[in-house]
Amino acid sequence: MNENERSTRFSTWLFLATFCLIFYGMGASFMESFVNYPTWPMIGTNEFLAYHHAASPRIITYLVVPMLLGTFLNVLLLWFRPARIPAWPLWLALVLQLIAWTSTALIQLPIQFQLGSEGLSIPAIDRLLVTNFWMRRVPFFIASMLFIWMMHLMLRDNIRPSEKEVLL
Repeated sequence: MNENERSTRFSTWLFLATFCLIFYGMGASFMESFVNYPTWPMIGTNEFLAYHHAASPRIITYLVVPMLLGTFLNVLLLWFRPARIPAWPLWLALVLQLIAWTSTALIQLPIQFQLGSEGLSIPAIDRLLVTNFWMRRVPFFIASMLFIWMMHLMLRDNIRPSEKEVLL
């Protein structure tokens, strides 16, 4: 295998790993955003702190770390991208992810810290729900759609329509 083939293989696997992490992160974050957060007001005031303290390390392990790794691999793709993928969707996906990470650091983490120290607060949860949707889920969803389009670019030459599809 020559250097060009090795580089192409590495770029392809790097893209595949990034694609998987982006979609794993999107699925995990959607569960957190649309299932977990909205049910927090149903947790009793006396039980909320214990629940929040028990869940937080698991969220970091199973949601935050894989999403950070996906963002890191997105950065690597800027230098080791497959030839079929232009640079601009990788840059745009990265910008969208950085919007979500910045929002996390400046808006959602302070709310989480408040909930973790003061306990159940419906106004804080409401702020978390609204800011999380617009500042994290929307940008991350758009980045995910860019990765679907990039996967299409990677696969389109390998997908041959059947004879029946050609006739339609």
